[in-house]
Amino acid sequence: MSPAGPNSLARGGAALFSFVALALAGGLAAAQRSEHARAVLEYRVASSATGCPTRDELGDAVAARLGYDPFGDGPGRGAEAPQRVSVEVTFAKGTYTGKLLLGGTRSLTSTNCRELVDSLAVAVALGLDPESALRPPATGPTTAPTAPATTPPAPSVAPPAPTASAPPAPPASTVAPPAPLAVRVWLGPLGSVGDTPSPTLGLGLGGELNVLAHLAFEAEASSTLPSSVSIGRGGRGTGYGSVSQLLVGACVPIEPLSLCATGSGGFFYADAADVDVARPELTSYGAVGLRASFRLALSSRLFLRAQLDGQLPLARTELRIDGASLWETSPVVGRLGLALGLRL
Repeated sequence: MSPAGPNSLARGGAALFSFVALALAGGLAAAQRSEHARAVLEYRVASSATGCPTRDELGDAVAARLGYDPFGDGPGRGAEAPQRVSVEVTFAKGTYTGKLLLGGTRSLTSTNCRELVDSLAVAVALGLDPESALRPPATGPTTAPTAPATTPPAPSVAPPAPTASAPPAPPASTVAPPAPLAVRVWLGPLGSVGDTPSPTLGLGLGGELNVLAHLAFEAEASSTLPSSVSIGRGGRGTGYGSVSQLLVGACVPIEPLSLCATGSGGFFYADAADVDVARPELTSYGAVGLRASFRLALSSRLFLRAQLDGQLPLARTELRIDGASLWETSPVVGRLGLALGLRL
């Protein structure tokens, strides 16, 4: 092997210089590439903009887009950072508005605040470091990943024990429920013919009890004014007679009508005037008959009642003075009444 001459040494030195220069250039380029953007983030959310991400969530989204955190601590960061990023979020009329101040002003809107802040994070990343922002975003923030929280398996739940099926509901009854008890009372004048010497007026006080839809019972106490008949030829005297009785009946009400079978008992009072010997007398009185009535409602409780009675006296009463027959009860007695009533 022959010793190297001056030309060989010169060529070797030039190659070594070129290698060192390339290495230095590569290191400088790498150093330049390692210079990341640094900024201060100011983030404000109006009180009306509820449900918006926090400042840390916005910073994490920008860091995920760039691959590094431009807002972290360290030399040239924080208050010493050369750039300021201002983000303000407001809400009005159902729309969120984001205002970004970074080398200019830009506004974005959305009906969803989280989607709006995601769009603002992309705009911030592009404004700080377009080259890094255009690379595919990192799968997560640069902080060390935390182990995912493990959720314990849900305890197995035994299926509910089968229950006996409920018995079928009985078929609805087609029978109408019984009518509630109803009590009514009334008071009013009446006219009577056939049971006194002449047609007369009277007063009746009665009541009714409804026990079923089509069954009711009535009771009424009444008394007539004395009616008169002349004694003998020439009207030498006057005979008087009146009837007081208690009537009861079983009725079939068909609103607003009612039909009753009745029975009554009481006494017949007789007296005379303008005669030599006058002695008042009482005689028993009884009758059976039918009653028809009609009720007209005036309010929820007040009503008018009209009734018509037909009676057959069980014994015919005779009015005699001095052995002479002046009057005898008619075979058929009729009564007509009108009353004002109240439902209790």
